[in-house]
Amino acid sequence: MYVCLYVSLYVCLSVCLSVCLSVCLCSQEFGTKHHRYSDALLDYGFFLLNIDSICQAVKVYQMALDIRVAVFGGNNLHVAIAHEDLAYCAYVHEYSSGKFHDARSCTALWAICIRRNANGAMAKIIV
Repeated sequence: MYVCLYVSLYVCLSVCLSVCLSVCLCSQEFGTKHHRYSDALLDYGFFLLNIDSICQAVKVYQMALDIRVAVFGGNNLHVAIAHEDLAYCAYVHEYSSGKFHDARSCTALWAICIRRNANGAMAKIIV
């Protein structure tokens, strides 16, 4: 039983170190306004969400979304994915209070609309 605990702790620490290292390397290599940096932030936010550091995850997802909006504009599939991730994180954050104002806001609806437009555009291209 203790061996499993040590192994899972080792895996968690190694994942934490690798994700933090990738965020640092992306910020140094590409800068903090590059879409690759926002990709690393999304991975970091996912990690934070999985270790129940929800408040930090919301901030990181918001940073990634801001960068993607600045790089790609508002109507883009990459932006929709960041919107969707932020909406889910806001839902998890507000789950304990029962007030889902941020999670129900236009963030999730915006992501769905962008995805539908992208799928429609892809269908037109394929046909």
